[in-house]
Amino acid sequence: PSTEQQSNDSNHIATLDSIKLESNNHLNGNIQHQLDLKLDENAKLLIQLRQAQYDRLCQPSNKIHQI
Repeated sequence: PSTEQQSNDSNHIATLDSIKLESNNHLNGNIQHQLDLKLDENAKLLIQLRQAQYDRLCQPSNKIHQI
């Protein structure tokens, strides 16, 4: 009877592990998604900033300040 009990225990542990793995994958996927959104947001901000700097450089009033 003891060997049967042992195999049941190991099966139970394996099931717990796979459940844990699945929830971790889901969590990581969610974090990855948030990071992607953040990167996208940052990229848009950088493009806006660069555009603003370029526009400012193109203004005639800035010619005086340029060295």
